[in-house]
Amino acid sequence: MTESQTLILKNGNFYTGGEFISGNLVIRQGKIEELATSEEIFNKYTADKIINLEGKTVFPGFIDSHIHLVQTGFLQVHQDLSQASSVDELKELIRAEAKRKQPGEWIIGSSFDDNKFKDDRFPTKEDLDEVAPDNPVFIIRICTHLMIANSKALDLARIDKNKEAPQGGGIDRDESGEPNGILRRNAGDLVYNIIYSNNSMIKKAIKASLNYLKENGITTAHSMAIGVKKHQHYFNILQAYREAMEEEGYPVRVKLGAEHELLDHLISEDMNYLDGNEFLQQGYIKFFTDGSYGSRTALLNNPYEDEPDNCGIEATSKDRLYKYAKKAHEHGYQCAIHALGDKALSNALDVLESLIEKGHNPLRHRIVHAGLAPKDLIDRIKELNVSVDIQPNFVASEVDWLETALGNRTEDVYTWNTMKNEGINLAASSDCPVEPVNPFYGIRAATTRKNLENRPADGFNSKERVTLEDAIDMYTINGAYQYFDEDSLGSIEPNKFADLVVLSQNPMELAPDQLLDIKIDMTFVGGRLVYQR
Repeated sequence: MTESQTLILKNGNFYTGGEFISGNLVIRQGKIEELATSEEIFNKYTADKIINLEGKTVFPGFIDSHIHLVQTGFLQVHQDLSQASSVDELKELIRAEAKRKQPGEWIIGSSFDDNKFKDDRFPTKEDLDEVAPDNPVFIIRICTHLMIANSKALDLARIDKNKEAPQGGGIDRDESGEPNGILRRNAGDLVYNIIYSNNSMIKKAIKASLNYLKENGITTAHSMAIGVKKHQHYFNILQAYREAMEEEGYPVRVKLGAEHELLDHLISEDMNYLDGNEFLQQGYIKFFTDGSYGSRTALLNNPYEDEPDNCGIEATSKDRLYKYAKKAHEHGYQCAIHALGDKALSNALDVLESLIEKGHNPLRHRIVHAGLAPKDLIDRIKELNVSVDIQPNFVASEVDWLETALGNRTEDVYTWNTMKNEGINLAASSDCPVEPVNPFYGIRAATTRKNLENRPADGFNSKERVTLEDAIDMYTINGAYQYFDEDSLGSIEPNKFADLVVLSQNPMELAPDQLLDIKIDMTFVGGRLVYQR
């Protein structure tokens, strides 16, 4: 099927927001024409193709409002370290990968989680050197805010005893002052700069991500490439996206974010050559104000419970944040500000309050995460009419150790129901590769506040559970609103793009633990069948 043809989805159970309509959906020129309950529709329209859904449930295509497609692709095509339960297990995975590589070829490992380790330590360059002495190795913690490089990778990045950490980053060192391989926040960019020069590696990762997304029913992704701060690297990534999207047949709509260090280039060189491509758009500016709880780099007002001398890392100073957010605002760019800790969130809101009038946010500037958000900060978010990108599966992944890190402050962590009740637009996402891209992981976590082992029994801050309908809105129409797409995406309505997912089961008829049994049977983007199970 092409977008210019007429397709009828026959005998479907269509979710229209709050209710289901059993009937037939007419799609013309890539958009929804009509949803009818009678058979007269087949006399009214001449269909080029009819697909009988046999009563299956159809939802709007899911929107992931915050994802890292390149890093997600690394997880697909490189080494997945998420199951390692010790440093030794991680080393064996790297050793096995080294045997498959040529000397000098990069080994990239993703999603290791030291909270699963039996040994209470991070790997170091010596651990990686031992199992892959002939390859540069770069492994990325599940939060993406802490990375570890071996000696070859450090040498390529020119990270030595005399190298100072960039602002907003940290280079851990041994007793002699030599880097031990552990790179925090912006220090990892020193290695990313080398990786992003390899166009074929990036293109391969993007292709893997696009296929992974469509298989999981994601039809729109707001993507951020971590660590891309140089003009040439961003150009390389844009080119890789263009080629990968075209070669894969545009299976997903992608909204690209650029880190604030690129803003001057975007403005001065008018890098808008993606204009006119509805499937690949360049838009928002991403700001990092801190890191993550797991790496103890989220910026807090008071120290971590288990690290009394550590309040996290200020990835971008408030003065710098204001300077570049003001410039982005003045040039019509939406600001997306990563703020997980309460100090980071307060800094972000201070800056936004200086840029926009309360209640008037025409560019729809947004906060990414808003993790530790006491009621006073929620009130400020509401007053500014700022949206929030949330990651529901963070609860499932972090519930066993959050109290260790934050103590009684966990009462104010991931307060989504409170935010929703205050009228704040919440758009859900995976932050993949941090969490699985499958939206039903997030939907389950948002509605139960439990991990996969059903802990805690009553749910983490159970008062912050949301309804199933609200969780689905967060992955559909709320995500569309986030990027001014509410008139064209996010719901099954006439004149909207036919971005749809056909599900194996109706989530409204399942218990929470059964949500992960749902399969994506078909994914449509602009009326084109881009995936079928």
